[in-house]
Amino acid sequence: DKLLAFNPDLVAAEFGAANGAWGEKGRCVTDPATEGYVRRLRLLRPKADLLLNLGIFTSMMKDYRENREPQTVAFIKRLAEHYDFLVTDSGEAIAKRIVAGEPWKAFMKDGIHPNAGGYDVHGKVIEDALDHQWKLYQSLPENQRRVAKHPFPDGTITPSPWLWPRLEPAWFADKLDGFTRGESGRVKFIEGKPGATGHFKPGRGRVVGILH
Repeated sequence: DKLLAFNPDLVAAEFGAANGAWGEKGRCVTDPATEGYVRRLRLLRPKADLLLNLGIFTSMMKDYRENREPQTVAFIKRLAEHYDFLVTDSGEAIAKRIVAGEPWKAFMKDGIHPNAGGYDVHGKVIEDALDHQWKLYQSLPENQRRVAKHPFPDGTITPSPWLWPRLEPAWFADKLDGFTRGESGRVKFIEGKPGATGHFKPGRGRVVGILH
């Protein structure tokens, strides 16, 4: 909602870390939500370029240590092929350095958030990818250097991507132990300290609850 108002030429977003944190049981949420984000952008801003940079969560290290690609990474790469966007993987770049012997805390301040060292890796990976894309653009004949619409595929990767999610007001939660209510513009939410609990009872349709 906030992003589309700017009619962007390039969207750079981070995915993969939270998807990995939720794991296989969470893919019923993370897969359709991620594809819905991409598909909505392709539908409403077809000329906007998209870069998704993949992050990392502690549980994903098991795959990297065993020389496997995490399933959430493979899924987002499938989306990239389907919707014609660029993927950068600074999560993998960090993982390789950890597997080689550097400590997790050199890049991450907790299980999912980068520290200054991690952000350095993120920045370098993204800059290198954008520099490469710029060089590819410069190598094109001048008559091919144009802005074009990206395709909007008929088929989807997930059966029902969240193209039009509905946000449920936070006070539809039936239990707010440890939470307080807050607002930010048009968005109302509930927020709490670690250990707070909240439960939603959706009245109808798909509901996305916001917990800060």
